[in-house]
Order: sequence, then C-alpha cells, then structure tokens
Amino acid sequence: MDRTLLSKIWPVFVEEAREHLQQISAGILELERPGSGRPPGLLDSVRRTAHSVKGSASSLGLHDIEKIAHAVEGALSGLGPSDQLDAARVEAILAAIDAAEAALSRGDAGGEPSIPDIDAQLQRLVNAKSATSAPAAAREPTAQEQMWPVFRAEAKEHLERLQQALAAHPGGEKWAKEEAAALEKVAATLRASASILGLWEMERVAGQAEATLGEAFADGKMPKPRLERLRRAVEALTQAVGAEVGTAPAPSAPSLAEPPAPFRPAGALVEVFQKESAESVAALEAAVLELVSPFVTERAKRVEEATRRAHNLKGSAGAVGAGDIS
Repeated sequence: MDRTLLSKIWPVFVEEAREHLQQISAGILELERPGSGRPPGLLDSVRRTAHSVKGSASSLGLHDIEKIAHAVEGALSGLGPSDQLDAARVEAILAAIDAAEAALSRGDAGGEPSIPDIDAQLQRLVNAKSATSAPAAAREPTAQEQMWPVFRAEAKEHLERLQQALAAHPGGEKWAKEEAAALEKVAATLRASASILGLWEMERVAGQAEATLGEAFADGKMPKPRLERLRRAVEALTQAVGAEVGTAPAPSAPSLAEPPAPFRPAGALVEVFQKESAESVAALEAAVLELVSPFVTERAKRVEEATRRAHNLKGSAGAVGAGDIS
C-alpha cells in the first residue's frame, strides 16, 4: 500500500489492532484454565478476534502481522469449546502476540511494522500445535464446522439489528429510506456469507429479506403484508442460526426445515469466488483512487463501504482456501 495512504489509515488501524491483540492475550490466558471455569464462547471469540486482525493487516499489506494472526488461528484449530489450552501453545501464542505488538510500535515510530524473526515465530506456533495435537485417527473438523462459529456469531449480530427494526415498526407506516437501505445491506451481507458457506436455504431466505427491504427502500413504505414477509424470514433465519452445524433448526421454522447443506463442489465454489472477488478488487481499486484524491466527498462513507467490501472478500477467500488473499 502507498506509504502516504498507510500513514493516514495507520492511527485507526493500530488502535484497533492493539485492542484486538490484548483481547487475544487475555483470552489465551483464560483458555489455559479448565473449561468449566471460563466464560462460554471464549474460544470462538479469540478465533474471531485473530481473524479480524488477519483481515485488517492483509488489507493494509502488513504481511508479517497477517501471518502471525493466521498462525494463531491455526494453533487454536482442532480445539473444542471446553478443551484446555496446553502450556506449549500458550507460550508460543503469547510470544507471537508480543512480536506483533512490537511491530506496531515500530510502525508508530515511523519504521517498517515488520517482525524480524517471523519465520521462527511461525515455526514455534506450528511446533507447539504438532506436539500436542490429537492422534491422527481423530476426526478433523470439516471446513464448514470450523467456519460455522464465526459465521453464526456475525449472523446473530445482523439478525439482532433486523429484529430491533421489526420491533420498532408495527407496520403500515413509512420507513425512512436511509434505514431501509442500511438494513438491506445487512441482509445482503448475511446472504453473501451463507452463499459462501454453501448454506443454500439460508441464502434463499436472506435473499427474501434483502428483496423485501429493497422494496421498502424504493417506496419508503412497510405495509403489513411486506412486514410480515420480512418477519417470517428473520424468524426462520434466527432459528437456523441458533442451531449447531449439521443439525436441523427447530420445527417452528418450516422454511428452513433442512440442516445446513454441504459445501458446493470445489470447482463451482471457486468459480463463484473468482467472479465476486474480481468485482470486489475492481471496486476497492476505485475506492483507493477516490480516497487519495483531495476532492473526494463523503470520505467516511467511502471508507466504510471499502472496509465492508474488503471484509466480505476476506471471508470469501477464507472459505475457498485462498489464504494469500484472505
């Protein structure tokens, strides 16, 4: 990334990155305790935070920090929610986090935010996991099982926002176009994520919600039949997201009566990713050119749109195994 552009984005990035690294360190220390004595969902939370650091660093071209975050994710793979993290992995991960924080400090001082011993740090993480991995006979989680907790956490946030909007609008009244547009984007993000994971029925229902909100944006209205259609879609998605991967949602969600479907065949999934990623990269290039221009208007909005698109590209790349892109 251009150094001038990086210097403008750096203060925002480094503040968020430091906060995330501190959260990972605190979480790792908690994971060293027995599962019964730590907060529920802690493992998934640490994984999501590492994934966020990886995506943010990747978008800025900070490859050493990106590699460290990716390796931390890898070191935590294969663990169950109640598994206790062994001492070797705790030490390796904390050392890697320290190295990433030192890189941020170098960046603050105007230097290159790199990690001089990056190869040694990465190898230490690999070795720590290998020394304590389960026997080869144990089943490794599928890609969908590994991605499901991250997808579900993000989907719940999106659905909470839609539920709040439904609670605030009894129907038959006008909806602000800005609100409908924002919610339409929320539904579109949920639909895209479900598509990448091969959750076809969830993709279809999220598409219904997106289309309904698109109608509200077009005419600024949410009559009761339209509101009911949106409510049914949100309820069905909420039931599905509440289920564990591989299990059927509750019977009260008939439109999602099937369990999450398996992944697309690799070729078809890659084909869809290639098309979507090409569009995303072109849009990001255009956004960067706009942002470096002194005449750009609504700069904050442009940054938000580009960040959301980069986040979606990162998730899509991770789903198809395109590690260098994610």
